[in-house]
Amino acid sequence: SDPDIHHQEIAYEFVANDHVCMLNNSYRAEDIPSVSINDQTYHGCCESCTGQLLKKPNERFAFDSLTGKKVDKSLAVTLRKIDDSKIYYFKSTENAKAFIQKKKNDS
Repeated sequence: SDPDIHHQEIAYEFVANDHVCMLNNSYRAEDIPSVSINDQTYHGCCESCTGQLLKKPNERFAFDSLTGKKVDKSLAVTLRKIDDSKIYYFKSTENAKAFIQKKKNDS
């Protein structure tokens, strides 16, 4: 049996914020609607999502997947797992790269 079959590397890619529904925290392959709040731009996959982002300030924030610190989604560096649409938010590119390295070391 091939020992590498069970050791498949998890792949991540950086994605532009305008391809992220910041309410559902999911990746979209196309540009999606946005709403501007306090000079920051937030994206939602539909008017309902952008409306919720407008009404619920706590939905505009996430926690850095490496450090656990609060990060504004409009300013975040975003990664997605290649095999699904799950989004990970980071305060910096360095944090995102460290997260990927940590995941590689853990697998």
